[in-house]
Amino acid sequence: MLASNTGRRLLQQPLQRHNWIRSVGSVFVRKQTRSSVSDAPGSAAAKVFVSHSIPTTAGFGQRVWRAYTRRLEKSPLWTKATMAAVIFFVSDSATQLLLPQPFDPTSTSSGTESATSWKASRAFSGAGFGVIATTWLHYWWGFLEMAVGTRLPVARHRFANTITKVVLDQGIGAPCYIYSYYVLTNFLQRLHPQATWNELHTAWTETSQKASDMLWPTMFQHWRLWPAVHTLNFYYTPLHHRVLVQNTVLIGWSAYLSHLNFNDTNKLMTPNEEINVSIARRETARALAKIETQRLQHPQTDIHSSLDEAGSLDDAVVSPKRTRMSLGTQ
Repeated sequence: MLASNTGRRLLQQPLQRHNWIRSVGSVFVRKQTRSSVSDAPGSAAAKVFVSHSIPTTAGFGQRVWRAYTRRLEKSPLWTKATMAAVIFFVSDSATQLLLPQPFDPTSTSSGTESATSWKASRAFSGAGFGVIATTWLHYWWGFLEMAVGTRLPVARHRFANTITKVVLDQGIGAPCYIYSYYVLTNFLQRLHPQATWNELHTAWTETSQKASDMLWPTMFQHWRLWPAVHTLNFYYTPLHHRVLVQNTVLIGWSAYLSHLNFNDTNKLMTPNEEINVSIARRETARALAKIETQRLQHPQTDIHSSLDEAGSLDDAVVSPKRTRMSLGTQ
């Protein structure tokens, strides 16, 4: 009996070892198969790996948008104001660097240098206005949504609701927006720690007068663009994203406002008038360069006539009508 049991165990051991080898081998083969499949270029696993390790442009944009939306849900006013400040700062800076700046005849710098100058006070005053204006729009549009929605529910009168909000916004909100832009951007630039009360009062009076002079000419340009923008914005865009749509369009519009606000004539000009002012500015620069050359080459030469010529051209810079007459343009 003992011999038979021993013989049976000896016969079972090779079979058990064979089964163990088969089980280990099958696991190894399965692992190898999975790894080879996952490494295949067209496999789903490979696609997942690639999509996470090498983000595409669309994936990056989606992540940025999700991050912005989360911030908007947590801190709506802070997020909108920050975006507006960045947009106004960048737009004003680009305007300063890309468009010709007012020519200063008393400056010792060259025309090229003055044309590409950048003023931090101007850019930061625009950013400050962006924060203030966005705060105003945040509450103003919220009020419009509630007040108009009570009378004209969106579910039943969507188009009438939209048109009513656009009319109220462009008739009340837009003039306040434009007027405050001219007042605040000019007043903030004139603030300094040593300013007296009289200086602040004078600065406020002068900037308010300029804002009054610029308001309605600017509004006529404003109404050529923004009613159409806001009709689409109020009709299709959810309330919490409307300020973002406006700020996106403001990339170009705020640059235009900055150009109007800081051009050397302090008035709105037609394209022909802007061309004439540009010509007069170049003529002034050439005349001053000629005077400097004469002074260096002939110190005893009377240059009063040249100075008179430069002065007349400089006056033409701030008078487009006079420029057209002096240059013979129509």
